[in-house]
Amino acid sequence: RVEGDAMRVGLVGLGSVGSIVAEALSSPSGLLRPGAALGAVLVSRQREARPPEIGSEALLTTDIEAFMSADWSVCVEAAGQPWVKEHGRRVLSEGRSLLVTSVGVFTDDTLMEEFRDLAKGSGAQL
Repeated sequence: RVEGDAMRVGLVGLGSVGSIVAEALSSPSGLLRPGAALGAVLVSRQREARPPEIGSEALLTTDIEAFMSADWSVCVEAAGQPWVKEHGRRVLSEGRSLLVTSVGVFTDDTLMEEFRDLAKGSGAQL
């Protein structure tokens, strides 16, 4: 969660976009936000070796339950629209903010309205 100025990020996906986000968060200069750090990374398949861009402290998992149980307050989605549709509601319902890179998912006005309402109701940001 957020402690003082610290922000813990739950990153979903470690492809082209996710890797860049992970590198920026792991950078000593705090490229995304000073004090921000990876709390957990959810990937679709386990790697043979731990990706260096996620550092050594973040949880690396393929298990959604382990990911959701980890210590983070902001979810950065870099996994595609299906993930947002399947898990975005849960993130927001738990009061965690959700940054969506697959913004095309919100061409569905009903989904967009639902996600806005969930965020507003839980105190999260979308």
